[in-house]
Amino acid sequence: MAGNKIKTFSIVEWFVLAIVIVATLSLQPTPEEPAEVELESTKITGTLELSTRSAMNSLGLDDFKLGPLATVDLISNPVISKNCLDCQFPVTGINVYGQVIITELIDQDNRQGRVEAILNLSYLREIDSQDLIYREWLIFDWNAGDLSSNLEIQIVHNPPRWSPATNNHASFIETENGIITRSGPEIIVQFLTENQTSISGCLPDSFLCRGTSPDANLMTSSVPLEQSLEINHPQTWTKYDISQTGETPQEKLSIRDLFELEQELDQTASWCPIIDQPIQNSKSWEVSYSQSTISPLSSWLYALSIPTNSFSPTGEVWSEAEYADFTCSTLTDNDGNLNLGIFSQ
Repeated sequence: MAGNKIKTFSIVEWFVLAIVIVATLSLQPTPEEPAEVELESTKITGTLELSTRSAMNSLGLDDFKLGPLATVDLISNPVISKNCLDCQFPVTGINVYGQVIITELIDQDNRQGRVEAILNLSYLREIDSQDLIYREWLIFDWNAGDLSSNLEIQIVHNPPRWSPATNNHASFIETENGIITRSGPEIIVQFLTENQTSISGCLPDSFLCRGTSPDANLMTSSVPLEQSLEINHPQTWTKYDISQTGETPQEKLSIRDLFELEQELDQTASWCPIIDQPIQNSKSWEVSYSQSTISPLSSWLYALSIPTNSFSPTGEVWSEAEYADFTCSTLTDNDGNLNLGIFSQ
C-alpha cells in the first residue's frame, strides 16, 4: 500500500516524528575541546503512537487513518565531517540510524498493513570555539520502499548565530522523579540510572494525550565512545540562474506560508545540489516579510538532551524549481546569496 508519493511537506510536520525518534542525543563539543565532555553512543528503543495528522503526513502516510504504532530500535552517535571543501570551522553533529516498524496501519478502505523502514538522520553544524554557528545541515533518509523519501536542509547564518550551551530551560520544572513541562505537550523525563533515561510524552496537537497515557514511550541507554564517527559531508549546493518555467511547482511546500510573497520575478539566482537536469516547473517570488521564527519541538529537544535550536529565515527572494525526481527550494538575498535551501526527493 504505497499511498500517494506527492506529499505536503512542512518543516514542523517533519520534525514531529524525526526529532522525537532522534531523541536523547546532545551535540558534542568541537575537536578543539575534546576532553570537556565524554562522547557517548546511545541506544534508543520504544514506541510512538502516530496520533496526529502531521506525524502521519511526515512519513508519507497521508492515506491512512490516525493511530498506527511506530516501534523504534535506533543507535545515535556523535559524528564529524572532515571533507567539507568550503568550511572554515569544524563540522560536528549527530547521526541516528536504525529500524522503524509501523504497525496497525489502516487505510480508508479498512485494509490493514505495516511498513518496515530504515531511518538515517544526520544533523550537522559548522561551529567555532565561541559557540557561533555559521551553517547547519539536516539530512533525512527514510528508506521504506514505495514510501521512501529523502530530504536535505541547509541553513546559512550571516551573521553567525550564537548558540551557547545551557542546562536550564524555562519550559520545564523539576519534580521528585525528574522534570516535566510547564505547559504545552506534556513531557516527562525520568533519570533511571546514570546511563539510562525514560522519556514519555505527547506530540504537538495531540489534544487527547496525557502523561498517564502518552503518545511516546522511549528508553535510552548510553555507553562511552572513544571518538566521533566520521561521515560524508552533505551535497555541495551550486548557484545558477533560474527563469520562470511552466507552472507553479506541484509539491506544496508549507514553508511558503512563513513568508509574505509579493510579485513573481522573471529571473533570479537560486541554488541546488544538482543542476545538470532540465527544470520542469519553476517560480520565484519577491519576499516582503520573512521574520517568522521556527522553533520545532523545543520542549521535546530539551527533554532529550538535544540543543533547542530556533531560527528566523530571512531573505528577499523565494524560489522553487521542480525537476523530474526532486525539488529545490531556496531563500536568498537580492545578491543571490543562499540563506535557506531545501532539497526534497
